Amino acid sequence: MLNNCSNCGHENAKDSLFCESCGQKLVGEKTSKECHKCHHLNEEDALFCESCGCRLDEEIVEETSYCPYCHQINDSEAQFCEHCGQPLTINPEIEKQGIYDEPLNHVIPETVIETQEVTAPRKPMSKKKKISIAILGVIVIALGGTYAFLDKKYSKENQIEAIIVAIKDEDSEFIAKNIVSDDPSLSTTASDVKPMLKLFDDNKENVTNLKSALEANSEYLGLSLEQTGKTALFFPHYELKVTPVYTNVVSNMADSTIKMNGKKIIETDSDNYSKKIGPLLIGKYTFDASIKGKDETIKESYTLLPGDTTQVDMGFVTVTIPIRSNVEDATVLMDDKEVGKLTDGKLEVGPILWSGHASFQLVKKSKDGELKSEVKELNNEDVNRDGGTTNTIELNFQTADKYEVSEGLKSFYNRFEQSVVSSNNYNADDFAKAFYIDGSKNPAFKGINDYISWCRDRSASDEYSGVDFSIVVKSVEPMTNNRYKVNYTVTYHTTYPSKTNKSKRVEGFDYSNVVVQLEMNDKKDITDFKFVDMGDGGQKVSDNHANE
Repeated sequence: MLNNCSNCGHENAKDSLFCESCGQKLVGEKTSKECHKCHHLNEEDALFCESCGCRLDEEIVEETSYCPYCHQINDSEAQFCEHCGQPLTINPEIEKQGIYDEPLNHVIPETVIETQEVTAPRKPMSKKKKISIAILGVIVIALGGTYAFLDKKYSKENQIEAIIVAIKDEDSEFIAKNIVSDDPSLSTTASDVKPMLKLFDDNKENVTNLKSALEANSEYLGLSLEQTGKTALFFPHYELKVTPVYTNVVSNMADSTIKMNGKKIIETDSDNYSKKIGPLLIGKYTFDASIKGKDETIKESYTLLPGDTTQVDMGFVTVTIPIRSNVEDATVLMDDKEVGKLTDGKLEVGPILWSGHASFQLVKKSKDGELKSEVKELNNEDVNRDGGTTNTIELNFQTADKYEVSEGLKSFYNRFEQSVVSSNNYNADDFAKAFYIDGSKNPAFKGINDYISWCRDRSASDEYSGVDFSIVVKSVEPMTNNRYKVNYTVTYHTTYPSKTNKSKRVEGFDYSNVVVQLEMNDKKDITDFKFVDMGDGGQKVSDNHANE
């Protein structure tokens, strides 16, 4: 016979205790046995109350061992429950208290069989509590991870590295925000920090030394690391501590204005002026001074460090500068401005206010062009500031002299000697390109080419043997840096075949105002020699055959 569920009507097996469809407890047709303690109706053949576990049949219980914890029947001689493993003998104290008579989930026996501690089964954890614990776990993990991240981010090593990177990158804004001093009057704006960054940029070794010092908790160039508070409540915050710098600025000129890094800081009121300035950050500073109503200025750079007693000297110096040259007359330029003319190759420039630097050059102008000397520089180390004297400045034109011009002329006349002999090759265009500006188009070339051709014809008919030349350069006048006006004498030594019965002919010619272009290398070796103009074309001054 089936056992129908009174809740959902599902047909269950005859001996089922709970509905297999909805879980509802099933009531069978058997007669019920009432518990004398809790009055719960149990199955007719039940020995223990299925609600409270109380014994329902004294006679049956006496013949068996009943477990007071899981309420299962064991053999009468058993010492421990074969179902749950708990002792079947109850501690007298527990039995006296009647704890074992309580429902199983409330039984928390202290001791069983003298010393054995028994823990009552725990209630299953609710879903809400599990979710709460899981959320709490996630929060703890997140907080732990965040702390570990921030601990690394705000570590002392990372903060030192951030300072060093900012110095290398010349990040004045970052340094200005992370700098501290015991002197409250020290200005530490981004602009104030720039001289310090320039000091490190000019010498990269300073950056390495500073990093090592900060890591070792020591000081370098007056800089050290100091903890100034906490970041995010837990992590130490470090800043760059600076020792301020003070210095004296002195001047020997009244009514002068002194600037530091382009900003006016002093106006002097005497010829013996001194003023202490500071506090300043360490660094490389530029000072310049000018005098009211005068063009002269001086500019000096100073590196200011803690404990340095060097004064910033912005005093003006009056100097006289001697100029000497290898030319007798030329215009002398100082800083591209004319300051005088040479007389017999000499000029004394000054006395002038020394500004710390000056450049000198000679210029010689003519209708043919402009000749310039090399530029010579004069700096502070060249000046005796106490005596107002300097070394002599030599300003010479890098020009050819008579020897170099003579060598250039010889190269021309040697080629000439070879070209007049008919047995030697001669190409007029090649000759012109080698020795005349504009080649064969140069008007001066035609006369020479005609003479060479006449000689070659006579040489071919055996009426002429050849010619050689001797040259004497009388004067060389530079016109530009590679062009010269030359006066020279050339002597022709012409020989004839013996059959002509003619003696050697010697003719002398004077050439005036000949313009040549001569190029030389650093060793003054001639690299190019050309005629620009043959001047007067040459005038015959002597001839041993004149009367023939």
